Amino acid sequence: ARRGGVAVWRRRAGIDAESPACRAPLGLRRGRGVSGGPPRRFPELGLRPDRESYGAALRASAKAGDPARAVALLQAMSQDALVPDVVAYSSALAACEKVGRSHQALQLLRDMQAARVAPDVVAYSSVVSACGKAGQPDRACELLSEMRRRGLAPDTVAYSAAIAACARAGRAEEAEKLLVELLGERLEPHVITYNSVISACEKGRAPRKAVALLDDMRRRRLSPDAISYNSGISACEKGDDAAQALRLFSEMQAQHLRPTAVTLNATISACAKGALWEEALRLFASLPDRGLAADVVTFNATMSACEKGGRWGQALHLFHAMSLASLSPSLVSFNAAMLACSSAGLTSELFALADALFALGLRPDAQILGRLLMHCEQERLGAREEELLVRVEGLCPKASDALGASMLQGSAAVVAGLRRLEDGCTDSSSAILRGEAALS
Repeated sequence: ARRGGVAVWRRRAGIDAESPACRAPLGLRRGRGVSGGPPRRFPELGLRPDRESYGAALRASAKAGDPARAVALLQAMSQDALVPDVVAYSSALAACEKVGRSHQALQLLRDMQAARVAPDVVAYSSVVSACGKAGQPDRACELLSEMRRRGLAPDTVAYSAAIAACARAGRAEEAEKLLVELLGERLEPHVITYNSVISACEKGRAPRKAVALLDDMRRRRLSPDAISYNSGISACEKGDDAAQALRLFSEMQAQHLRPTAVTLNATISACAKGALWEEALRLFASLPDRGLAADVVTFNATMSACEKGGRWGQALHLFHAMSLASLSPSLVSFNAAMLACSSAGLTSELFALADALFALGLRPDAQILGRLLMHCEQERLGAREEELLVRVEGLCPKASDALGASMLQGSAAVVAGLRRLEDGCTDSSSAILRGEAALS
């Protein structure tokens, strides 16, 4: 059976290429990937699986992301006196990589070495990527060093996998260092390589580095894609650089790249942090023309921009428009609307929102509670103040006494007292007091 290819055996046996008997030796079923076991034997036809049969089954396992089946196929090969080679192992490693099974990938790599099958760059790259997906950037970087010790030069794929591993962990400096190494080896980076580093800069709140990387891409004649710009804009938003976020947004459109909901939300959020309410409203109004629908994040960011820009009427209008869009306000939504009411001196609207907030089982954060208590003090709403203190007492046993003491010292001490409570309560109570449990 090993003297010729599978096609020769089929002709000798008179088997039609599309018949179940023909597909069975590869252990495959049309449209279903790998079947229930290793390649099947047909002694009545004089057939037994060879390397080509096992190779096809292993490739199917890799495509399906089925490392358990791939390992079983390697074991079956050995039982058939077929020693798995680097190609067979690489297919099994690719199956592990697809689903982020770093432990299995590392074990297969050691099995290869124990069997004196030298792993190549492709094999190592799969293991590095599996470690990255499993959140093990240190292990991924160690494997790059191991490759060099074994005389293997990491290629762009290997470097990109390690960079992605660092990026997922938010380790921007290490991701940048690896990119510098890649460029120093005169390797050609891919767009996805840069995207990983820009994403790391986003997590590390480093907008200037993210923008510099986008500029470097263009110098190297790499065209940033939508993911590149989304990460860059998000980095600017987290780094409080609204002007750069807007510049990148305009540049993205000039490159005929279609902004997504993620793009718009990040850009509007950047405008909110910069109190650029006009830009935020302009972007919000452009959503229908772009074929996009505003979600809770979009409304929250736009409301926040209006509130910070002193446009309280627009902020409250957006809050009430959420119900028309069949969206349920989150704690962030209520906070923005209540801050707008407080700043505008709309006490009755402020407490109406507070009642709705408590009715939904949500709890305002320290800033909002402080505003509510200050309005109670300023307008001599003793009953309201007592009600708020009772509600806060339910959040944290220490809250009522601490807030009462703060009120005796004057309204200026209220917010400070609330902030101290956040540190003094238990972890769960503190999370509820800050409203983290209700954030959407």
